[in-house]
Amino acid sequence: LERVPRRDPKAIALAYALLDSPNLAVAREAKSRRIEYEVARSHTGGQAWEVSQLFEGKAPGGAQAFAKLDAVEWEPLKKVNNDSDIQLKAQFGDTKEVHAYVRLVFESPIEQDIWIESWYRSYGEIYLNGRHVEVGEEVKHRGRQTQASIRKGSNELVLMIGNDGGEWRYRCRLLTLDFRALLAGVAPKRTQGIWD
Repeated sequence: LERVPRRDPKAIALAYALLDSPNLAVAREAKSRRIEYEVARSHTGGQAWEVSQLFEGKAPGGAQAFAKLDAVEWEPLKKVNNDSDIQLKAQFGDTKEVHAYVRLVFESPIEQDIWIESWYRSYGEIYLNGRHVEVGEEVKHRGRQTQASIRKGSNELVLMIGNDGGEWRYRCRLLTLDFRALLAGVAPKRTQGIWD
């Protein structure tokens, strides 16, 4: 494992092969590497996000943040050359004291509980399948981790992303409870660390 770069597909295949090793130290390292890879490739930046129009002012917190969803007009989110952060500045330019909504519709083959890991530069809220989801606890280097339930078939994730000024960006990861990437993704090529 130490001879092959962490993101190399050979290292990933080796990590999976060594999960059942009789050597406990090797099995522990393989499990750690497997989780690192799955978390890294669970970024949703490459998915087909949609974005709302721009709303002036700071949005209220909690479930009230989503009171405007009936007035939202969705359009494809503009992509930038960064697979981990999704930058709303590319969509709306330099602006502050505003908020917008982003939406991702995705399929699940089964009903299941998942982790939603989210990070916002200023502030944000989560809305899943028509219900507000309390933003979870901060996990070092990974943002806020929230457990939520998704249904079999189509699911709709909506994030309210606010901007008080500066860089307007967010990250979102979707993982199974055993830390496997929920959606097929590719680990970002350029990151500050394996967890970013």
